[in-house]
Amino acid sequence: MDPCGGGNHGCEHDYFSTEDSCVCRCRRGYVLRPDGKTCKKVDHCADGGHGCQHEAVNAETACVCECRDGFTLEPDGRTCRSLDLCQTVDHGCEHQCLSTPESYLCVCFEGFTLAGDGRSCKKPECGAGVMDLVFVIDGSKSLGPVNFELVKRFVNTVVDSLDVSRSGAHVGLLQYSTKVRTEFPLGRYTSGRDVKAAVSRVEYMGRGSMTGSALRHLHQPGGRPAGGPAATIVLTDGRSQDDVAIEEELKQIASEPDEKHVFYADNFDQMGEITNRLKSGLCQ
Repeated sequence: MDPCGGGNHGCEHDYFSTEDSCVCRCRRGYVLRPDGKTCKKVDHCADGGHGCQHEAVNAETACVCECRDGFTLEPDGRTCRSLDLCQTVDHGCEHQCLSTPESYLCVCFEGFTLAGDGRSCKKPECGAGVMDLVFVIDGSKSLGPVNFELVKRFVNTVVDSLDVSRSGAHVGLLQYSTKVRTEFPLGRYTSGRDVKAAVSRVEYMGRGSMTGSALRHLHQPGGRPAGGPAATIVLTDGRSQDDVAIEEELKQIASEPDEKHVFYADNFDQMGEITNRLKSGLCQ
């Protein structure tokens, strides 16, 4: 006679017959309760030793770690990595951070370009085109140290409008007095910050004014940057000790028409008034 044959065993899962009784048995992942009939699921996570960073899920045979939305499980099966790295790292992006499958990128708002550091953004006034630009500044005694500092500030204001980089704008600086001195050549500095720092370090020569020599230097091999597009900005107080008609010489080397490429200011405090006109000229 089969003890389980009557169907009155009351087993929740499975059962089997012994010689003299019907015994209940639970499926895998479950254990029999004390009543000998019902089953309860085994909690593999109950001891708290799972080490899951986010959530521990009791599966059929083990405790399994799972990550919250927006994260993925690392190969160790316990820790979680964000699918959006921009939310979990100190990216330093000035405008926006864009996550990629394995990393992230900094991007700028419309109308701005990414600077050479890959994080900060700048609004180019002359675009990101290639340009070689040489400043020729008057370091003569007649200028005076106060005005010389204003000239340097003016130079740095123009530099702010350029995309200075290895593949963008290159800037050089000459100073003249009784001789012409190269303060730094084209391409030595590859960021606007470094160019401006170099300009700030330039020391005033403070001797005689040989403007003619400086202007003639531009016509000599190596005096004007090779290649293109190239531009030279000459800043002078208009006085000279050598025999040169400065205004006529400036008009001769300036691009046409003269009225758009030769600028005048009554004093150095008014140089800011021509800054925007000069920047606009460089952008054309």
